[in-house]
Amino acid sequence: MRYAALLLSATVLLAACRTTEPIWFVATPGYVETRIAASEAALRGDYDQRLADLQRELAEQRAVAERLATLSELIEAVDASNRELRDLADQVEEQLAGLPEEILREIIDALRAHLDAR
Repeated sequence: MRYAALLLSATVLLAACRTTEPIWFVATPGYVETRIAASEAALRGDYDQRLADLQRELAEQRAVAERLATLSELIEAVDASNRELRDLADQVEEQLAGLPEEILREIIDALRAHLDAR
């Protein structure tokens, strides 16, 4: 009889191990596994959301970097144009320095006439 009670108790305990609910205040293995699975699912959801957020932010940063690269190229082109214009202005100044004053006055009068016509 004693062995029968022991065998019955062991059978009840083994059967209880399969349940996903705690028995009184004792957490069964099934309950623990269910809780772990739920926790892992919650963590996976949080991880997936954070990964999506990071990928979106990375795409935004790449777009900003591309715009900055384009702007940098444009600034370099403007700077090169300004240097070219300064060089041309220096050349014109050198050539004007060699011209007689009377020719310079005629050039100035022609430029004024052109501006007044506009």
